[in-house]
Amino acid sequence: MEYLEIFNYVFILSMFINAFLFLPQSYKIYKNKSARSISPTTFAGFLFVQTIFMVHAFIDRDIFLIFTMVLSMIGCSSVLVLTFLYGTRKNSVEDISASEILDLLPCHVYWKNKDGVYIGANKTSLDSNNKMLGTRLHDFLSKSEADRIMVLDHDVMVNKKANLENIESVRDQFGNKKIYLSSKSPLFDEAGNVIGLLGVLFDYTDIYTEYKDKSEQLESIIASLPGHLYWTDNQGHYLGCNNSMAYSLGLQSREDIIGKKVSSMPSIIDPDIIESNNLKVVETRRNMVVEERVLREDGSIATMLAHKKPIHSSDNTIEGLA
Repeated sequence: MEYLEIFNYVFILSMFINAFLFLPQSYKIYKNKSARSISPTTFAGFLFVQTIFMVHAFIDRDIFLIFTMVLSMIGCSSVLVLTFLYGTRKNSVEDISASEILDLLPCHVYWKNKDGVYIGANKTSLDSNNKMLGTRLHDFLSKSEADRIMVLDHDVMVNKKANLENIESVRDQFGNKKIYLSSKSPLFDEAGNVIGLLGVLFDYTDIYTEYKDKSEQLESIIASLPGHLYWTDNQGHYLGCNNSMAYSLGLQSREDIIGKKVSSMPSIIDPDIIESNNLKVVETRRNMVVEERVLREDGSIATMLAHKKPIHSSDNTIEGLA
């Protein structure tokens, strides 16, 4: 393995470690109900640096870096929010400072009671919906959207366990679809009883839209590739193919192949041999070039030269073949 490849793996691992380093601190504050000895300035500095990284990653269109930076910002924001929530009980000066910093956070912060009524929010949240305080989800979302989010909120409060990674898709007051990365934590009184919920939302819409556009472009390229292209999982179930492959198998669309196996394709001759070859590729982790026979639409037999290659995950696990 070349040094550059090793460095790439270490870089990927380090970015995820960086994203989750804030969780132990959040849990400590949340568990002890105290933010003593925690410096909001330090974490605000972290958030500023993360914002710079986010801008740089967005300019470079580095989707992976954007995603990990989003996770880091959510984790850091959670520490800040909990610090201000439990640290503002000392005096009014700290309360004012906490509110000001909450309003500077580049994400939506809110808290609601057990009945789902919004009690407070930061400036970012109020700018997007200045009538949210005193209302519930059903007052400004569709019933299906509100019901779905309320189930998540209910689970957090009933299980008394934070949900730090979730994606929420809703439509704003103008009907525009918005995608948020969501973090939710239960709020407790001094006796340890759940009295509400704290939520942090990071607007992921633009990043998601760009990623979706790139995915659709990639899908279009795969569909139009010449020759016969397909990929399967470890059990031999088809996960996808290009248009040429679907046409040769007599399918209406390439999505129709998903979940099927070689043995269920009537136009494939010698399915047992093909499945045996596929299994060898997965088990031996080696590429294979073999001849395979396919029945044409006119009844003639076509012999094809198949190039098979195992598909590796990021941890080098074999997930299937192509």
